[in-house]
Amino acid sequence: MDKLGANKISYIRQLRIGYKNMNWGTKIFITLAVFMIGMVAAGVYMVSKDSDSLVDKDYYEQGINFDEVYIRRQNLQTQHAQPAIKINGDTLQIRFKHSGNAGELLLMRASDESQDIKIPFSVSGDFYWTDIQALNAGSWDLQLIWQSGEHAFQYERKIFLD
Repeated sequence: MDKLGANKISYIRQLRIGYKNMNWGTKIFITLAVFMIGMVAAGVYMVSKDSDSLVDKDYYEQGINFDEVYIRRQNLQTQHAQPAIKINGDTLQIRFKHSGNAGELLLMRASDESQDIKIPFSVSGDFYWTDIQALNAGSWDLQLIWQSGEHAFQYERKIFLD
């Protein structure tokens, strides 16, 4: 074995001996210090990243208007007005139970609030379609709020786009 190789082996043995000769209290202290530094770093990262898109900015107003939402959902059940949602290629098709519908279609992305889309619509028949080619693939929350005759309805569903 050459002189350089012997020096490397000697250095590695010294490291091992130094670690073995370390007091158990020092080992615990070093472990806790590394853990705490990691936790503080994770906390600083989470606080500095201020993009909590899972909480609505207008949650207070939504809470106040929950009675209206409840009535629209109840109307959906009592009137048996659940629409048929179908994704056909790049088109989202909605077939309503009644004709003469006006309202808004909300497509919300849980992972990125900036991709949310609100589409107002008004159809005299019972069929509505919209192009969804520009939407990114993945999971979307579809929320449909509409008025048909004297009844207001609200329908929510998760959809997946390829």
